[in-house]
Amino acid sequence: MLLSRVNISDQDASMLFAFANGNDDEFKRSGKLPDLHSAIFLYQALLRLPSRSPNRSDFLNKLANALDTRYSETEQLDDLDECISLHRQALVLRPLPHPNRSTTLINLANAVDGRFRQTGQLADLDEAISLNREALQLLLAYHFHRSMSLNNLANSLDARFSRTGELVDVEDAISLHRQALALRPALILIEPCPSVTLVMPLRRDIHRQVDLWM
Repeated sequence: MLLSRVNISDQDASMLFAFANGNDDEFKRSGKLPDLHSAIFLYQALLRLPSRSPNRSDFLNKLANALDTRYSETEQLDDLDECISLHRQALVLRPLPHPNRSTTLINLANAVDGRFRQTGQLADLDEAISLNREALQLLLAYHFHRSMSLNNLANSLDARFSRTGELVDVEDAISLHRQALALRPALILIEPCPSVTLVMPLRRDIHRQVDLWM
């Protein structure tokens, strides 16, 4: 029987969601792709159900993040394309003043930026920059995602500078990295080793997705 033909309650949908999350969590513990495949299958089945759950944007976000994770493992561009489409759908369901709109903006920006790095399409990079700027406008000065978002935007601007040579982009990138650094407390070594230098990474792939809010 097709799941899309089952008359399912919101409570049943929540149980299926929890089962999918369990598979997703198991992949994160084990690193075994079959667990991730199962989670994606269940998220996809959930979204095909005739449910009008107010949590639909959460379902979209979880599936998008799982597909993004699988893309990072397999580099299958179809997964990244679907991830981007799902984040766009979630964004529509999270208009202002939805508390999780900035989360979806960050995730969508990261996915679009990732596609640029795969395909080289400058339009994707331009969109990532625009999305990150919008996300920053929604994050308070000391929000725990703000330094990550500043860093992501800076890296995207730096990438565009590398393509176009526009000096304003690299100047903005430097300014944003400085702002991000100011929000990150210094690391203190209890037993410092003179041969080791600790550096707070500024790579964009440190945070491919934000999955802390639902």
